[in-house]
Amino acid sequence: MPDQTDDSAQADYVADLPTFAIVDVETTGLDVGRHVVLELAAIIYEPNDVGDYHVFDVVELVPNHHLEVFAHAAPEAMAKNRYYERRVDKRTLRSDLTEDMLISLQGKLSDVTLVGANPAFDARFLDALIADKIPDLYTSEPPWNFRLLDVEALTMGLKKLTHVPGLTECANLWDIRVDPAQAHTALGDAWTTLRVLQACLGHPITPHIEAATR
Repeated sequence: MPDQTDDSAQADYVADLPTFAIVDVETTGLDVGRHVVLELAAIIYEPNDVGDYHVFDVVELVPNHHLEVFAHAAPEAMAKNRYYERRVDKRTLRSDLTEDMLISLQGKLSDVTLVGANPAFDARFLDALIADKIPDLYTSEPPWNFRLLDVEALTMGLKKLTHVPGLTECANLWDIRVDPAQAHTALGDAWTTLRVLQACLGHPITPHIEAATR
């Protein structure tokens, strides 16, 4: 007969495991007061019934903005994220679909641990996007857990570095391949961030299946 105490302990252990949301945004610049999110990706990474982590959902969003926001765009930011070269503007959602996707995403981010490469930046811009596009559902307290997880700082500690490495350097340190064409894209950087997180936690690395999960 199975030991019910062991089963209960396992259930409690799994229930205490965090759900991670790996988030990356590409923006028109660095100032959240003047600049906006051009492209957003979120990967929901959560444990199953026995505590093994898997990718549960992948969200990619190109929000609708008024054209005047581009007048305030920082040229260096636009050059870095290659917004026009990648024709990201052709994937812009209608205003109603932008709102619907943000409402759905806000629900998925409830009480999760937000993960990123410098996640404070992504969290600030994501919070501002929610406030702008779905103000009726916006609250001053973001839905995600107030503790953010930075894979760059985590890598610094685990690798005993004397500096905080950038995302690409983190990937190189963990022998994770980075496709140059996907660097500085929201979805590409989100996948790289997930893989760095997996390396830091000792999880199996998710293979390169971006095209199949869009």
